[in-house]
Amino acid sequence: MTADADLEIHTDRLTRVHLDALHAFLKERTGRLLAVHPAGTEEHRTALALETAVDMTRDDIHTSFTHGTDLDRDLEDRRDAWNRLRQFAMPWKDDPDFDSTRWPWVRYVPLRAADERPAGAEPDAAGL
Repeated sequence: MTADADLEIHTDRLTRVHLDALHAFLKERTGRLLAVHPAGTEEHRTALALETAVDMTRDDIHTSFTHGTDLDRDLEDRRDAWNRLRQFAMPWKDDPDFDSTRWPWVRYVPLRAADERPAGAEPDAAGL
């Protein structure tokens, strides 16, 4: 566990290594819950719902690595999905295996914003 809970990286620095590690961390926890609560109980259904959300979010991120582009929209989608997956792990932030350095928050700043403005368009108040 690290003390720097506010560590951030840019979306294009996120890798499959980050994804695989966080996904494994979450799957271990949901797997334990599913194993101890009998099928059909509210606890089992809740753990199954979380596991499904974790897997679907992981799939979205994995797809963005496999088929995504470096378009702003794709990088924003990757950022949103990653930060959602990381948020799923936050209840375990005090767990000794939780590692905010390995699983940093992701931000996206459109580096090409000025280049993507229509020709002749004036920058907005932010200079974009």
